[in-house]
Amino acid sequence: MRPSLILAADPRPASQSTAAEDTPLLREGSLVVKRKALCSIAGERLQLRFEDPERTLLALENLAAQRIMQFLLQDDSDNRWLVDGTITVYRDRNFLLLNHITRDSH
Repeated sequence: MRPSLILAADPRPASQSTAAEDTPLLREGSLVVKRKALCSIAGERLQLRFEDPERTLLALENLAAQRIMQFLLQDDSDNRWLVDGTITVYRDRNFLLLNHITRDSH
């Protein structure tokens, strides 16, 4: 099974989108399934960068995000993870609620 990010874009035209990034919003409840993410710490939040399609999301605070951040604080080169989660929307911006995380061996 190929890793996937369900892309359910906001139905508003791009000219009306007020998303922080120049990418369309994903729908609330869309699933991120076994996607490779490059993780980093942005302030006090966990940031996840995905490729194909390229997108950067902030993780909502929960135990999974805390565990990744603990590993990053110990070794910031330990930044490749496989993640599952659920997209949320708040103030015209997408966030990711992590459900399952695994270190990516590659």
